[in-house]
Amino acid sequence: EYWRTFQLVSTAYEWYEEQESSNMHDYLEETRKNMETDNLAGEFEEHEDEIRELIYDRNDSDPVKDLIRNSSVTNFFYSLGVEISGYLTGCSLRGESVAMACHKVRRALHLKKGQFDEKIEELVENATYGGELRIYFNAMFDRLISKGPENDFKSIRFHGNVMVAIADSRNGSGHHVRIPLDITFPFRRENLFVDSQVHYSYANEVCGMTNDWCDSTKWETGMIPFTGSVRKSRMAEYKKQEAAYEQTFRSGKCTFGDMNYKRHRDVRYSNEYPAGCRCPHCGTFWID
Repeated sequence: EYWRTFQLVSTAYEWYEEQESSNMHDYLEETRKNMETDNLAGEFEEHEDEIRELIYDRNDSDPVKDLIRNSSVTNFFYSLGVEISGYLTGCSLRGESVAMACHKVRRALHLKKGQFDEKIEELVENATYGGELRIYFNAMFDRLISKGPENDFKSIRFHGNVMVAIADSRNGSGHHVRIPLDITFPFRRENLFVDSQVHYSYANEVCGMTNDWCDSTKWETGMIPFTGSVRKSRMAEYKKQEAAYEQTFRSGKCTFGDMNYKRHRDVRYSNEYPAGCRCPHCGTFWID
């Protein structure tokens, strides 16, 4: 745990230094161009070191904020806190009917029966193992940072061709559709996630999509309180559980029920019924 923390701190410090160096280079280039325009190119070359020191002393930019602002656009998802049941493991039965699942999706998206029925049925029927109802969108980190709980956003609006997904991060499956919507929800910070930080990541690990796949979702946050409710996502608890599994694995052990192959050692395949893979240490079994 100490080594992991050290690596994270070292990496963050390297990013900080790179951003600070980038800021210095930009200011120095701007000064050079201005002095060349004023026919002072010779003076710039002669006193470049002194100018660099002066800029450094007077620089009040924030490398942390600049680093966040200059980070690439990232896939986020906003959980609507609705769980859709899919087919049960090892049989042809669903945990709930397709009609009930579609009803839950329509209710969460504030749609009436008859609105986008084909899209919703496609979403439900192709998310074979069910999952969590989510809206995917792209954003820069700095646009979703607030000054604290008391000053956090009160609402989040999605419009355009909104990317709606049912994703099962635990088992790595799901499906998504684009639906033309204009819908606003109360903002719950704990329902907002960076997709790549959740295992299995729907965009990367499940579908292998490029970063711009959900560009069609337009969004904006608001500070005026919005009536309504959004259920708390289960993903926060799932991430805590994942962290516990990871810690156990790093200590040299594994956990029964952890379905991530990578956190087990010496996993073996057996042809005996029921065929599948088994961890000899904790007994976790993956059926074919």
